[in-house]
Amino acid sequence: MGTGRRELFFGPRVPSRNLPFPPNAKITAVELCAFFPNALRSADIVYRLISNGGTRAALWSIVNTHQDLAEHWPVNSCGRIIYKAMRDGGFEGWTVKKHDVWHTAEAKQTWDQCRLDCGEVRVPCEISESGTKHGDIPFVALMENMRSLPTGYDALDLTRCVWHCWNNKDEGWMYPGDYDQLLERIGGPAQVHVEHYDRVALARWERRMPSPPGPPSSPPPPIRRGRPSKKLHLSKDADGDSKEEDEGLVPYCQPPMPYIAPPSYPQQVPDETIQEAFDESGDSLFGGPFSAYAFAGPRAWPPFRHLHKIEDPVTKDVSEWAENLRCVKAQREMFGAAVEWWDESPEHMESITRARIERKWVSAEWLIDFEGAQQVFNELDEEEMDGDDEDMEHE
Repeated sequence: MGTGRRELFFGPRVPSRNLPFPPNAKITAVELCAFFPNALRSADIVYRLISNGGTRAALWSIVNTHQDLAEHWPVNSCGRIIYKAMRDGGFEGWTVKKHDVWHTAEAKQTWDQCRLDCGEVRVPCEISESGTKHGDIPFVALMENMRSLPTGYDALDLTRCVWHCWNNKDEGWMYPGDYDQLLERIGGPAQVHVEHYDRVALARWERRMPSPPGPPSSPPPPIRRGRPSKKLHLSKDADGDSKEEDEGLVPYCQPPMPYIAPPSYPQQVPDETIQEAFDESGDSLFGGPFSAYAFAGPRAWPPFRHLHKIEDPVTKDVSEWAENLRCVKAQREMFGAAVEWWDESPEHMESITRARIERKWVSAEWLIDFEGAQQVFNELDEEEMDGDDEDMEHE
């Protein structure tokens, strides 16, 4: 059977499975799954992700969050794709649970979990399938089927390149041939942090519930990082909703948040300067310059908006960016103008995130989302228990 029918689940605009990667590019696990869901048909990609802690649920979550799909990509289809990729790559009888049969203790001693480059990755036509490598495509084509972009530590140089090309379509950059030249054009490689590494990134997505499919009600939100170690339960009022009765669930009382001082005190940026930057970005569909989704999230370079001026994120957005905005809003309600020094710079974003994690602060929106996702992920866990055998039978 040809490959076209199976690939079209993601839509005809999704890059081909046989599109090669730039030899020198450092690409995060989230970028791989978000921009190139068909890359999961390569045994080299699957081996990397599973060796670094990936699971079917995490890969499913990343793809469904970032790809603009008419309906969710089924978790069992995700399983079938990665199992077939590994068997076609010579890993006969492979499943996620049996991965350590090949990724042995000896192999782990030389395995570099921090490696993000894809220079040695083989595409399917180089492993087991007929055909040839796909030629270069316009960089902007990587954006065409996207529902949201990777952000925060999920994003690295590839996301920066795609975002630049989307805002400068007349420049005509091609992927992957122009990758190195384009990266130099936008300032060179970004610094890699431990939060970019596969194992840390994939753990952030293990229990992340994607938004319902279909056109987003607002521009693409960034993602949240981490999850609490205990189940949380919100008590509801007496109008017929659930009580704190479920065994194993513990009531969560939001701890008071003390005043958090910003790491620096930047000058206020005139609104006109922000408006000019927004006009240059060419993304009026994202609302105004102080929308939470203007610039696709927090800006990585000046001018930086002060957070108290930015509009509230949508309720369903429980990303790190949205939680940081809500945290600063809660601070402002308690401490007033003293909080107005916070801006969206990477330095300030990291400080707010660290403070939230250290104090175990989450918003009411996050708690509601977490509680609603528990049932879904419990069902996914049950599927994972017997999914290996089912997927082997169906292929």
